[in-house]
Amino acid sequence: MPMLGPTAHDVEVAVSAGRPADLVAVVLTYRGRRRVDACLDALVRQVDERTPVVVVDNASGDGTAEAVRAGHPRVAVVHNPVNSGYGAGMNLGLERARTHAPSRVLLLTDDTVLEPGAVTELASALDTHERAGAVGPLLVLDDARVWSAGGVLTGPGRHPGHLGRGELPASWRQGGARAVRWLDGAALMLRTCALDELRAPGGGAATGRGGGLGPFREDFFMYWEEVELQSRLSAAGWDLLCVPSAAARQQPGLMPPYLSSRNRIRFLTGSGSTGAAVVASAGDCLRAARASVRQASRWQARAHLRGVHHGWTGGLDHELAARR
Repeated sequence: MPMLGPTAHDVEVAVSAGRPADLVAVVLTYRGRRRVDACLDALVRQVDERTPVVVVDNASGDGTAEAVRAGHPRVAVVHNPVNSGYGAGMNLGLERARTHAPSRVLLLTDDTVLEPGAVTELASALDTHERAGAVGPLLVLDDARVWSAGGVLTGPGRHPGHLGRGELPASWRQGGARAVRWLDGAALMLRTCALDELRAPGGGAATGRGGGLGPFREDFFMYWEEVELQSRLSAAGWDLLCVPSAAARQQPGLMPPYLSSRNRIRFLTGSGSTGAAVVASAGDCLRAARASVRQASRWQARAHLRGVHHGWTGGLDHELAARR
């Protein structure tokens, strides 16, 4: 029997409680036993008790899945037998989410803690801007400064950067939703019909380009997947909005040098920006040359060079992918 979406009564009850209806939340975790509780605690306080919450455990092997089941019995846990990265993990979560036929899906990583009201603000932005395919909150560091108010790609090599980084949040919080080039994958609310458009024949779906059946390409392993997906949303005519009235705390880790080089080139070549990929490759070779001068950073030189090679060929070195 097919699963039905929320009834008009369900929507009325949820809206009256100030919590958005017609939503499924997906949390991706990898060895996040010490982090995921804070993420889930903040999330469940902001959604209706009937809102499905799915945790995808990327083969943590440290008791994370068991701890989630024990501490959050209402949460559905999806076990990925291997750690196949962000894109594959989120695709698994989206596959489960789709069984509930939601119009919106909220994606979170286990180190992201939503501030009160964030879910309602994000859902409201999607409802207000009918061509918004993805919205995201203002991301704030533990020291209360901005980490990201949306992303940019700068220079001929398309170097990634974050708007507002290091600034105080107050000036951003007073503004309305802003169109951006991309949003950080730590916290994304997506319109499912926009994702369906990407999955349609000719819509630029990830399938057949190193990805699985979901909208995220899986060949990146970590980093740049959300940029790539959102670039296809933009190409399909959907807007990407940072909603600074919604905020979330996150303390991001450093991007491994190998993936920094590899995945930027994968993104650029996949989007047809071959010239920019050549520029990015030259820049990363220069970074490798600088890193090779000191003994302590020679591993970084190797990581950048191997990343450039695999960026063009599609290889993946899991050992270097995990080294920061």
